[in-house]
Amino acid sequence: MLLLSAESAAAGAFEIPKCAQEAFLALPDGFPVRAQLALTREEQAKGLMFRKELKQDRGMLFVFKEAGEKSFWMKNTFVELDIVFLDKDLKIGKVFHRVTPSTPGQGDSEVAVVSAPALCVLELAGGSARKHGLKPGVRLKISFPSDTCSDAAIKVPSGGIEPQADTGAAVSPLLDGRHLGKTKK
Repeated sequence: MLLLSAESAAAGAFEIPKCAQEAFLALPDGFPVRAQLALTREEQAKGLMFRKELKQDRGMLFVFKEAGEKSFWMKNTFVELDIVFLDKDLKIGKVFHRVTPSTPGQGDSEVAVVSAPALCVLELAGGSARKHGLKPGVRLKISFPSDTCSDAAIKVPSGGIEPQADTGAAVSPLLDGRHLGKTKK
């Protein structure tokens, strides 16, 4: 298992193994969360939409191309979420607790939206952030499964993900404000 802490992130970057589909995050009280990675535009747009449940030890980690204001729209997200906005050092900047899920047929203007500056955003089951001590200023630790192929990693420097010539892997901002992770300029 590759373990990266706030210290390694603060030193300039952390690396996501090339084939990684998930990461393990240690919450402030040591509670482990297995987070699905959302690295591509499509993965970020879908997020946790249409899921009927999210276990307390699961989540989704969005890693964006560049830091900036990120907006998360709860359209077609049917589970209550805590949404944690993180900087380049995986330090928490803002936490939205128990964001209201959408309901089928709900009007777009009635769907909850949360926004804050971030490079990464972690979505957890509603209530997890308070239960496990997530609050602004706290840094998270990240690791990746040891069986993840890592011959070419995606480097996440302080500004965001850079395209890798041999893999084509990169994260792009999303198209409009109706999708998760919109970067406001």
